[in-house]
Amino acid sequence: MIPFKTPYNRIGLSLLDFCENGEQPDGSTYFDAIMTRALVACAAVDGSPRGRVLQVPRGDYRFARQINLDCQVVMVGEATAFGDYGSGTQFTFDAGNDGIVFHRYNTSPSGGFADGAIVCGIGLTGAAGAGVHHGVRFYARGTFMRGSIGGWDGDGVHITSATAFSASWVASSAYAPGSQVYNTGRFYVCVIGGVSAASGGPSGTSAGIVDGGVTWDYVSTGVGLQEPLDPIPNWAPLTAYRIGDAVYSDTGRTYLCVKEGVSSGATGPVGMGSHIVDGGCEWNYISGTNANNWTVQEARIGGVRHGIFTFGADSNAGRLRDVDFVACSGWGIYEASFLGNYYGQSQIADCGSGPISCTGAAGTSDFDYIYTESGQPPSDIHPNSNVFGGLHGAGFVGGVQPSGVIGARFGTGSFSVGSTQDQLVLGGNWLIAFGRTGVNSLNKSAAYNGTPTGVQNTAYWNWAGLSGMTGWGQALDGNSIWQTGSEQARYMQPPQLWTALGYGVLVEGKRISFCDSTSRPGLGFGGPVTDAAGDVIFKRAPVAGFPVGWICTVGGTSSTYIEGLTATSAGGTSLTLSGNTHVTHGLQIGDRVLINGVTTYITNRGIGATTSITVANAIPAGSGLAIAYVPGTWVEFGMLDGGIDDQSGTPSATPTSTARRGKFTMAAATRLITVTNALCAATSIIQFSVDKLDATATQFRAVPLGGGFALEANNNATNALVISWELTP
Repeated sequence: MIPFKTPYNRIGLSLLDFCENGEQPDGSTYFDAIMTRALVACAAVDGSPRGRVLQVPRGDYRFARQINLDCQVVMVGEATAFGDYGSGTQFTFDAGNDGIVFHRYNTSPSGGFADGAIVCGIGLTGAAGAGVHHGVRFYARGTFMRGSIGGWDGDGVHITSATAFSASWVASSAYAPGSQVYNTGRFYVCVIGGVSAASGGPSGTSAGIVDGGVTWDYVSTGVGLQEPLDPIPNWAPLTAYRIGDAVYSDTGRTYLCVKEGVSSGATGPVGMGSHIVDGGCEWNYISGTNANNWTVQEARIGGVRHGIFTFGADSNAGRLRDVDFVACSGWGIYEASFLGNYYGQSQIADCGSGPISCTGAAGTSDFDYIYTESGQPPSDIHPNSNVFGGLHGAGFVGGVQPSGVIGARFGTGSFSVGSTQDQLVLGGNWLIAFGRTGVNSLNKSAAYNGTPTGVQNTAYWNWAGLSGMTGWGQALDGNSIWQTGSEQARYMQPPQLWTALGYGVLVEGKRISFCDSTSRPGLGFGGPVTDAAGDVIFKRAPVAGFPVGWICTVGGTSSTYIEGLTATSAGGTSLTLSGNTHVTHGLQIGDRVLINGVTTYITNRGIGATTSITVANAIPAGSGLAIAYVPGTWVEFGMLDGGIDDQSGTPSATPTSTARRGKFTMAAATRLITVTNALCAATSIIQFSVDKLDATATQFRAVPLGGGFALEANNNATNALVISWELTP
């Protein structure tokens, strides 16, 4: 074998180097064994899966089975994306097979993995046959580029991931929130921690399933790989299976064939292992796959069901661009991943279902400058996703653009959001609302009149859909940019941009919020809020004679820690939790916590759901250490003038007041006045003064009581005395 230099500037091999009998890519010679030898050689570099460059010269290579990529090979052919199918380097597959499969360690026959593998410059052609098969299947994060895909009864590119899960349910065991178990053929997640029952375990397909002290939510039937478009069949005895075939066995687990043959006549694969023997077959249990960060670019895909289909928890953050979709019987792009992907600079024509389907509400995908031809059904895109620019001749379901569609018209100084009713015209009199479900906007037709209440029209929105967090946007005069949230300042000079948080705004790093309560409310919506020294809460309806609000003097974390996790410490600052803390609603950097008698702050945590946190102060060694949030310290500030409760005109020995300041008269020949005031506690401070000197009442004292206070003189007063007082609760 003679190595050669490639454009990647690495030493590479040629597929033809592994022909042992002078085979040629003439369209009739099968290259399955030759490709296997080449990939084994590529994977053997330095004893690692890093792979090498494998050149595939021009020609028509025929395959009886799918190609299993199990190393980080860079496979380079001589085809182009937009040439005719069959030109350059062409792989032709017999009916009933996938084309190229990018494997994870647990899906590949060898146990190797193709994360990072690249296939470039190769055309793939399949044929309809028994079952449904696909041109390129990603179980791992790979790249297909500068090639073509056509002829399959399934999808051009098919990406379905399996969520990893722990193990079968166990009786009388402690489970923390977020724990995942498999029981009676179904998959469940723990929502309330505790100890499971002595027998049985969760069953059924509902939420809130009680199991001893544990509560579970049903997730899915069957665990492992899911195929929503083409249901995975149950295992069958005495059946011929090929590598790549998937079956349900062992009451709902998913297995992938890694050695082809005829199954046994008894039972199918069971358990959670690999290379599980079943007659002449061997199976791997699919405990999880990960195709996140997949890439498809500069390709032509047509004559298939869907051009590309994505589904599952780990088929996200992928990128497709510069692709020509044509004559797909289904959708050009069928997006159903959990978190979303990016699709850009592509064109879609003559697809039977339409150009784009993206109807999942969980994730957010971006469709950037895509051209869709007219004469095909419209695209169906959920408002959570965004469409930037492009010419959409096929239109959208309902005949209007979804609210997530943004068409930029910078040349005219306008920015269309959803439709012409939602616009920002730079320098003009328009109110805007950016698209998500429930957004309504109104044209600000009248100018701001210069008064604090002079906003003519408002727009209502609540982007996050948070209970009790309804906000109002208000259009301002030309000197300001915009504002959101009723708790923000009505207008600002000089012009500034504030950041809306849903429970206040940030100004120079300090949170300013408003409330309707006369006592400081707890903050947060569905989770804790960490306060910082300098944060301020104002009363929406301030009252004369009372403070205007509260200011935080010592930072802390409000709410109660509800995950129920405990910590283990070796005596330092690095702690291990008893389970995974939630990625967004669990323990966060900056939280103030109490652990093993030490009040400290969290300074770091692991990525995602994690069992690892770091704190600022060393925690004495121990395990099972309780965790509690430590709230901040808030004090009142800004006592407003006025609000004096003047009752001095009518002397009384038992006056009642609801104010913090007041006056009353101690009548002559009396020495004691008892005031009823609900603001007064036993620890309150009472300050007072007497309007004149008295011959007999020469000494006075104020005694705070629960629900009021008493003012007493050493003797009965000779004259009527006017006493001014002020209460600090």
